[in-house]
Amino acid sequence: MRSLVVIGAVLAGVLGCTGGGGGGGDAPPDAMGPMLRDMRLPSMDAGDLGPPMDAGPMTDGPMQADTAPADAAPAEDGAPMDDATIELDAVVAADAETEEDAAVDVDAIVEVDAGPPGDCHAAVDPRPNLQLERDGRYLRLQGFPSNFVGPRGLTILLPAAYDAEPARRFPVMYMHDGQNLFDPAAAAFGVEWQVDETVDRLVAAGRIEPVIIVGVHNTADRVAEYTPSRDAGRGEGGAAAEYGRFLVNELKPFIDARLRTRCERADTGLGGSSLGGLVSLYLWREHPDVFGRIASVSPSYWWNAREAVGWVPALLDGRRDGVRVWIDAGNAEGGDEDGDGWTSVVEDARSVFEGLVDGGMRFPDEIALQEDADGQHNERTWADRLPALMVWLWGEGPGPAQRLSIRLPFPTLLVGATTPISVDARYLGDVWLTVPRTAPQLESSDPTVLGVVGTEVEAVAAGEATLTARWGDLETTLDVTVVDEAHTPIEVRVPPETPADAMVWVAGDLATLGTWRADGVLLEAAGDGRYTGLLEIPPGAPFEYKITRGTWETVEKGPNGEEIENRRGIGGEPQRAEVVRWRDIVP
Repeated sequence: MRSLVVIGAVLAGVLGCTGGGGGGGDAPPDAMGPMLRDMRLPSMDAGDLGPPMDAGPMTDGPMQADTAPADAAPAEDGAPMDDATIELDAVVAADAETEEDAAVDVDAIVEVDAGPPGDCHAAVDPRPNLQLERDGRYLRLQGFPSNFVGPRGLTILLPAAYDAEPARRFPVMYMHDGQNLFDPAAAAFGVEWQVDETVDRLVAAGRIEPVIIVGVHNTADRVAEYTPSRDAGRGEGGAAAEYGRFLVNELKPFIDARLRTRCERADTGLGGSSLGGLVSLYLWREHPDVFGRIASVSPSYWWNAREAVGWVPALLDGRRDGVRVWIDAGNAEGGDEDGDGWTSVVEDARSVFEGLVDGGMRFPDEIALQEDADGQHNERTWADRLPALMVWLWGEGPGPAQRLSIRLPFPTLLVGATTPISVDARYLGDVWLTVPRTAPQLESSDPTVLGVVGTEVEAVAAGEATLTARWGDLETTLDVTVVDEAHTPIEVRVPPETPADAMVWVAGDLATLGTWRADGVLLEAAGDGRYTGLLEIPPGAPFEYKITRGTWETVEKGPNGEEIENRRGIGGEPQRAEVVRWRDIVP
């Protein structure tokens, strides 16, 4: 049986905090890849993914919806509280005859107090009648009311030391999509971030200090609340300013009044993924005196013609001392628009990162980037990256780099290809960060095979060369192969109901496959329901694809007309695909 804790209001002082200021799918619409997610389930709304579901590929894992069922239950208003805590006797004396009261395990009620007022706790609790339900170290509330946005749920994780050290105050990390953080049963698609397990492990190892995690649940208005402007091409969005006012003017004072927090800028974090990564960067821009630890994970910087890339000057103007900003992105989320091997998600994240570094933010002390070569757009990937993120935000800093490694998007390059180089620095404790591209010195052992042009390499002629990167006292090398042919054979079998004159196409995530155009590569009819062709893909390069008859209205489907996962292949390996059903033809 769950116990209930009611945390009373602190009614002295003024609203606010000294030092404080100011008042599921987020995939690029042109790059659906493993990011067809978020608004597709459970609501199946058009959401934040641009084209309809059939207008692009689908992820190979559980579809990760950024819009979970709305937490819109009304707030539970109890009697006003006069003290910072509610005493056990007061709870016992309360009316316990109702079904709701009878369900409370009175013996298990534990007091959670905000401690004596300090500078941060001079705020009047804006919601003194709200009751927080406690279950061990978790505090929960359904339907936190707001004057700016709709009501939503909260899930709060207290540090293990919270009750054991009653005089201690703790930093706070506010995280969007809070229902996905702690419990797979509560997560939108059964996959959690594992925030509680990760934080406890890092605290126990002495890697980070204890921190309060405030999970802010999303609602049916997630797309609007997590976007700062109306996307002209999508016709939605633009309520992030109101969402920010809710966080800064209502939720943060509530948390600071109810719990023993350290509420200064350097002790207040904000983070989220996808559109949550976008809104985290935006709210840092709008409230630089409030949030000093920012996590922008797999961010949807593509929103509204990539306007976030243009925020860099404003972000730099508002920057405060001691800020830490983490940005990460995976190279298996989204499509590769320009064919250089890096997805648009990575390139947009890199643009913001490089702009902040060029503007004076210090790497790796104030700004960090992690490019995840295999990272997908889902909670499982974000859980994998969480330890490094938390260590960098809430630890003592990465310290000196221990070694370097070079990354190219493909193990083999095709003659004529040009692609940027990424260099990663490895730190103690398996934390690794991607170095600013202008920092390392690059050199090719044979410029006639592999040329170096600024921060890019150019495949000049077939052969082999060694690429060397130097940064500070560290050096690393990578052997690169260049080929002049890159053919991957493919054979597709189609169902009997396929029209005799049908043209069959491959649509995929690489530029040579049309970057998810429905009519990417035309195959030749070979008779007996077979279509064949050669795909121009560098050997060893991973790719994803689907089969169509030239439009997304004629894309392949599952046996019952359901969506199917993207097909996956490796450059140079023969591909065989069997279409069991077309979207527009019922067998």
